[in-house]
Amino acid sequence: MHKIRAIYVIYSVENKENKIKPKHSITLESRKRALVTGVEKVVDASPTIINTVTSDGALVVKGNGLKIVSYSEADGCLTFEGEVSLMQYSGVKKPLLRRLFR
Repeated sequence: MHKIRAIYVIYSVENKENKIKPKHSITLESRKRALVTGVEKVVDASPTIINTVTSDGALVVKGNGLKIVSYSEADGCLTFEGEVSLMQYSGVKKPLLRRLFR
């Protein structure tokens, strides 16, 4: 007699559409200090630009003397100081064919 062993592997699959996004907000104090929540990743940081990915899309901050004071990837909180001249979101463009054939 041969014994047959069955091994079951259960995979956890996250559905991006059903995934709950963390709350995203920006608090800017006198263009000198900011608190940003919902930050998923800090891509790049220099004294003139900070590139981040938030739950609402990519966020670019431009200015002078920008310095990250604190960042917690677990909490998604980013605090930075410096003179802020621009805060801009950039979204993902839809493919050309999708835009043409709505």
